[in-house]
Amino acid sequence: MSSRTLHRLVSDTERGLCQKKDAVNQNVENVENEGADASAKLRVVQPTEALKAFFDRIPLQSVPGIDNVGVIEVQAEQTIEEAMRLLYKHDVLGAPVIDNPRSVEISLSVSDQYVGVVDFGSMILWALEEFEEAETQAQVRGLLVEKSSEDRSGSSPDEVIEGVPKAAVQDNDDFWSLLTRLENIGSSKIGALARSFRWGPFLPVYPDNSLLHILLLLSKHGLKAAPVVDPEENKVTAFITQDAAMQLLLQCSGLSWFDDIANKKLSEFRFQADPPPGQLISITGDKPLCEAFHCLWKYRLSAVPVVDQETKQLIGSVRSEDARILLESNELFKGRRKVTINEFMKADLLPKDDVEERHRSVLEEDLGIAISAATLSLGCFKLPPMREPVTSTMDDNLKHTIKKLVSARGDRSFMIDENRRLIGVITLCDIMCQFAPPLGEQPDRWGDLFDNAL
Repeated sequence: MSSRTLHRLVSDTERGLCQKKDAVNQNVENVENEGADASAKLRVVQPTEALKAFFDRIPLQSVPGIDNVGVIEVQAEQTIEEAMRLLYKHDVLGAPVIDNPRSVEISLSVSDQYVGVVDFGSMILWALEEFEEAETQAQVRGLLVEKSSEDRSGSSPDEVIEGVPKAAVQDNDDFWSLLTRLENIGSSKIGALARSFRWGPFLPVYPDNSLLHILLLLSKHGLKAAPVVDPEENKVTAFITQDAAMQLLLQCSGLSWFDDIANKKLSEFRFQADPPPGQLISITGDKPLCEAFHCLWKYRLSAVPVVDQETKQLIGSVRSEDARILLESNELFKGRRKVTINEFMKADLLPKDDVEERHRSVLEEDLGIAISAATLSLGCFKLPPMREPVTSTMDDNLKHTIKKLVSARGDRSFMIDENRRLIGVITLCDIMCQFAPPLGEQPDRWGDLFDNAL
C-alpha cells in the first residue's frame, strides 16, 4: 500500500480518537469492498506503520478533559523543605520547576522559564538517604545522642555535638522535624537539586502535537510525564503521563492495526525474560524497610519486587509512591530500620470506605476524568495494596497486560513463571515501543524541539 493510500485512510484530523477509529474502520471496509486486489494491498501494510500514521493524526487537544486540570508549580528559589511541604499539601506526585517568577515582567520562552520536573517520591527517597548518611557520620564519630545525661545536666544539644548534623541528635523525630534539623536539606534550593529527583528534563508538548509525538517522547526518554504547555499563556497547564498514554492506547481497541499487535502473546515480543544474574533487581521480604527504599534510590527504580526469602516467589512490591506513607505514619518512619518489608506491606493504611473505590477499574470511567486524574493528583485514585503487584506470564497477551496496568495505575508488570518466580519485567516504555517504535524519518511538520528530542 502506498503512503498516500494509507494517509487517505487515516484522514479527518479534526475528530477525536474514538471517532477517528470508527472512521478509519469504515475507510478500511470501503477499500476491502473495492475488490481482491485492493484488499490484498491493504493486508501488506505493517501494523506499526499504519498506527504511526493514525497516531500522528490524533491531536492532543482532542483528548477529553485536557483543559480541566490545574498544575502546581515549584519555584527554583524555594528550599527543599518548602517544595516538599507544598507538594504534600496539594497531594500531587510532582511539579514543574519554574525559574522565572511571573511577577517579573520579562518575556521568556518556555524552555527558559522551566528548569525541570521534580518527583515527590524521589524527593522523599533522597531525604531518607541524607538522613541515613547523617546518622552514619554521627555513629562513626561516636556522637550519636538520644538523650544523654549531658543533655539533662543543662548542656545544649549544639554544645554536645558541635560539627555533627542536627538530624543525628534525636531518634524520635518525625519526618518533617528531621527534615528541618538537617540543614543541608532544609536550606538547599530546589533549582540546584532538581536533576537529582529523577524526572529531570523539561520536554513539553503542545495542544496541537499528536499522540505519536507523546508516545515517542515518553518512551524514548523514559519520562513519567510530559508537561502540556499553553502556547498563549506560555505556561504548563496539564500533564500527560505514561498512564494516560496507555488509556489512550486502549481506546484504539477494535482498530485492526492495534489489535494485530495487542492480541499477541508476550512470548512473541522481545521482552527480556530470564535476564543475566544481577540484572533483575529484587529484595526479600525479611529485610528492613529502609533497605527497600535504598534499593529504589540506588537503582533508580519506580518499584522493586519483593520475593519470599525461602521460595523466591513474588509476594509483593514496594513503590516509590509508598515512601509517602512514612510522612503519614511516624511509627513506621521511626521504625524503618527495624520494621521488615513484609510487615510494611501488610500495613494497609487506606480507610475501609476506600477499599471498594481502590479496586474500581479505570476502564469503566469517563476518559476525561481519567486523564484529569493522571495529571499527578494522588487524591483522585488509590494504588492497589503492595501485596498485589501487577504480574504477567508469557502466555498473557499484550492487551490484557495493558488493562491490568491501567487498572492498577502501575508502570511495570512483573513477569513470573508457573511457580510465581520472577523472570523479567515489562514497563510502560516497553509497551509503547511496540505500538510506536522510533521513526526513521519524522514528518516535516514536527518542530525543532521534537527533531532534537526524538
